[in-house]
Amino acid sequence: MEITSKFYLSLYKGGNTGQGNALAQLASMSKKIVGLTGTLLNGYASSLFYILYRLNPNLMKKRLGYDYNQVKLFVETYGAHEQIVEAKEVTHEGVVTKMGKQISLKEKPKISPYLLSVLLDMTIFLRLDEIKMDGGLGLPDYDESIELVEMDENLRKPYMAYLGEISSRIRKDKRFLGNLATDAIAVPDMPFQIHSAQNEIFYEPEFTREDYGYTNKEKRLLEIVKSELKNGRRCLVYVHFSNKGVGDDITDMLTKELPQYSTKFLSPTIAAKKRQAWIEKNPSDVLVCNPELVKTGLDLLQFPTIIFYETTYNVCATC
Repeated sequence: MEITSKFYLSLYKGGNTGQGNALAQLASMSKKIVGLTGTLLNGYASSLFYILYRLNPNLMKKRLGYDYNQVKLFVETYGAHEQIVEAKEVTHEGVVTKMGKQISLKEKPKISPYLLSVLLDMTIFLRLDEIKMDGGLGLPDYDESIELVEMDENLRKPYMAYLGEISSRIRKDKRFLGNLATDAIAVPDMPFQIHSAQNEIFYEPEFTREDYGYTNKEKRLLEIVKSELKNGRRCLVYVHFSNKGVGDDITDMLTKELPQYSTKFLSPTIAAKKRQAWIEKNPSDVLVCNPELVKTGLDLLQFPTIIFYETTYNVCATC
């Protein structure tokens, strides 16, 4: 093949995956290859190791001197590791005088500036507004904004008390780190559900959905969607906790408050190969779904307004 072009290059970062190995085979049979992505790195140096090896093995093996199984050495040079070692001998002052065996080694999110020298001669960095073609063709105008909404005071107090209890336990028990990361963004969007951290610390709602009504965030979402629809712009609403009731709550609210428009919820239970057909068979003015379900392979140009109602820690999620 003369030229092979691959979209969403970041999806091929895995070391031993079917699609990653397929990319390597296509690249090896092509004279030239163009890899396209909006998120080349996810913050970890290892996310680029296998992509570079598949697209440019001569660079990795001959110029940089890495074998295919030396991703840890690559991270040591272009990223960072956190090494935890057992303290074998410690003085009364707490000074470690003798190190014991290594307990764990894990990669930390860090990219060395030296990695840029590896990429520069084979990478073009473009902003969206720079992607233009002859005759004025190109991507449509793009605008992005952040909406800040104050949490309801009645919901904020028990929420902060719950997070405070978790934070006080983290120093002695690292198990609570995961709960803090998840519940810090989950509880505000699910304030009428019971949440627990390791079944030891509990958040118990003081109100029910029926008694409280809509939260400030839900009211603001309703205002935005209503305004966009009035201007003839269909909306795509992304929710992260779609399997925990948030998707159903948003769909019910928009259906009740905007009955003149059609709102649909794309369930995670719908198989990937059937999602495009499901969307076509269920036309809507507002589509609510998890962004992971539609990030690749689907045509959603009928929804010019995209609203991230919830965000995640995955920087490679694409819309």
